[in-house]
Amino acid sequence: MSTINRRQALALALTTAMPTAVFSQPGGAGFGKQERDALNLARAAASGSPGAADKLKRQANTGDRWAAMQYGWLAHTGQMPNRLGRDMEMAMRAYNLSCKVVGENQELISLSGNQIAAYNAGLAYYAGQVEGKRDPFAAIKWFRAASGEEGGKLPFYPAYVYLAKIYENGEGVPVNLPEAARYWTAAAAQREPTALYTKGKMLIEGVGVGKNYFEGFTLLLRAADQWQIDAIYMLAQIYANGNFAHDRNDLEATKWIQIAASKDERYRKLADQMNAKLSPADQKKARAASVNWMRSHMKAPDPFDYNLPINAPPPRRGI
Repeated sequence: MSTINRRQALALALTTAMPTAVFSQPGGAGFGKQERDALNLARAAASGSPGAADKLKRQANTGDRWAAMQYGWLAHTGQMPNRLGRDMEMAMRAYNLSCKVVGENQELISLSGNQIAAYNAGLAYYAGQVEGKRDPFAAIKWFRAASGEEGGKLPFYPAYVYLAKIYENGEGVPVNLPEAARYWTAAAAQREPTALYTKGKMLIEGVGVGKNYFEGFTLLLRAADQWQIDAIYMLAQIYANGNFAHDRNDLEATKWIQIAASKDERYRKLADQMNAKLSPADQKKARAASVNWMRSHMKAPDPFDYNLPINAPPPRRGI
């Protein structure tokens, strides 16, 4: 089938009402059979199987949201067999097919039919991959559909993170720190480490939320437990400077900056400088404290690249 005919076939399916059944959602116990079958076909197609891609397309055109999402992911990432580069027109058609929930009269009910597809669509608009220009306003629409706020779906922390950043930085919308805090809070509730750090920092500084140092400090510790380097550095700063809640504690500050330096060389010089100010006995104590902490936190969270479209649930975050 020609490229034009393939696009026409997928576009024709967009006029068909999709079933409104609830599928397994990312963040749950894992993919069900339908989701796994579509994922396996996508993997086969990405390895060069045209037959697997054609089967995904056929299943997408008969109402399989997961097949449509995977077909869109192949086009989005440039892994469609016998094609060169990504095809964003095809990707967006497939994502629309996967996401749209329509009523009996073909009226659009929501875009939350598939959270992963909605997230990828939001990412495409945010990154300027649709029509060659960034469109944060369109990205907001898709990230909201992905977030889980619509249709009673499960929370989806990658969408929350993007929504928080968009409102925090005023991308396509006015800066709205309370709205950013709302989304950081939602992501933090899913134990996303950057969200834990950012919400903790906002609480400590009283930015976008009411000031609550003790709650903020607790969130910093929870973020640090997942090796969030900014949180670890902020803990070092708190103990190095002291405040109404914590006396200055050079030994504790050195412990935290040594932990940060173990993962990020940017902090090595500062760690050496802070350590040099300690007595030999306290240097040994700080080193032992940092080593003990690292031994009790051997497993860091699985990496997640917020710049790339996904075709499987994001990794779970800490306990």
